[in-house]
Amino acid sequence: AQGTYAEHSEAVKNIDMRVTSERLRPVVLQANRGPEHFAELHRMFARLERTDGLPLPQLLSETESRLPRMLSVLAIVQQVDEAGALALAMLRRRGYAVTVIVNQSSEEYMDNAARLAAHHLPTLPLHDEQSITALSQKWLLQGMAR
Repeated sequence: AQGTYAEHSEAVKNIDMRVTSERLRPVVLQANRGPEHFAELHRMFARLERTDGLPLPQLLSETESRLPRMLSVLAIVQQVDEAGALALAMLRRRGYAVTVIVNQSSEEYMDNAARLAAHHLPTLPLHDEQSITALSQKWLLQGMAR
């Protein structure tokens, strides 16, 4: 049966471990509110995998038609080049509220944040696991203040 192996080496051979992923279909969750939607968003984040299939500008181009105009866009990136920063800035100029979370160490974060700041894009650091708690609390407090 699939998933049942007599030896560890057989299981390891069956694992598809790639250095790069060329998945071309973006993961899109329709905009909504409420606890059910939040739970689905949480499940979706848990299943996300990094991909090399679509550069950020192309990803934004492919998905923008599915985004409602009043949507807040939260981009989570490990790094962003000038083309990616410009694509996010153009999305913001077209009326979307765009915030970028950069998942990098402190030193690398500064390079990416400077590139995004040049386009007046709000940028938040995600340096380590403790940063997740700090970001969550900050967003929760901002949401309660509205």
